[in-house]
Amino acid sequence: MPNTQQGIMIWCGISSNGLVGPYFFNDTVTGPSYKEMLVNYAWPRLKNKNFYFQHDGAGAHYSVTVREWLDKKFPDRWIGRRGPFDWPARSPDLSP
Repeated sequence: MPNTQQGIMIWCGISSNGLVGPYFFNDTVTGPSYKEMLVNYAWPRLKNKNFYFQHDGAGAHYSVTVREWLDKKFPDRWIGRRGPFDWPARSPDLSP
């Protein structure tokens, strides 16, 4: 019997105003699928808020298209790998 791992990927935003999400990804999270979630799910719920956006440096978060989009929507207000405020990749001790 083959060794097959199963899992689920969920995105959720946390703020002093409560939660945004959860959002369930159907497949492996890639740069394009993460950006699609940001554009179509997260941004409509966040766009009128003045806050900082933080994520870790997972590969999907680090893609050029995601970083370019964050630079436009959260200029100098996002925290993540190679962002205005650098943040280490996969750091559960520092991120909620």
